[in-house]
Amino acid sequence: MTKKTKNALTLSGLYVGSFLTAVAPVTTVVALNWSQYVSTPSRAVSLASGGVIALVLLVMQILGKTPKNVHRLLKFGFLTLACWAVYAIIDQVCLLVTCAFGGEALSWAIFTVPIRKAKEKRSGDNVIATIKEEGTLSGRV
Repeated sequence: MTKKTKNALTLSGLYVGSFLTAVAPVTTVVALNWSQYVSTPSRAVSLASGGVIALVLLVMQILGKTPKNVHRLLKFGFLTLACWAVYAIIDQVCLLVTCAFGGEALSWAIFTVPIRKAKEKRSGDNVIATIKEEGTLSGRV
């Protein structure tokens, strides 16, 4: 395994660990309260709707397609839709948002520095590889 591949695997592992750390608290709360969330058909539909919205947002974020500048009317329209979608489980939203905040804070505290260092090492290795390919350093640095 080359050094470049090892660095890429390390960085990928750090990103996966960061993601799992961020979603673990919410997943735990949902698992513990699952019977409450699906106790009635309206709650099950609400949970499914909220899950679809979360999945769409996650895929958009992964693909880098989340819009940067969205008109306020669209933002509030989306929030209205999301609130009505999860209305049946709205009593749990504070708990879930608090868990999401805690997971993100934990992920940030644990993984920010290692990810930054791995990226710096990777970019440093790319510079070294480029210099080796050129054979010599000519010109100003």
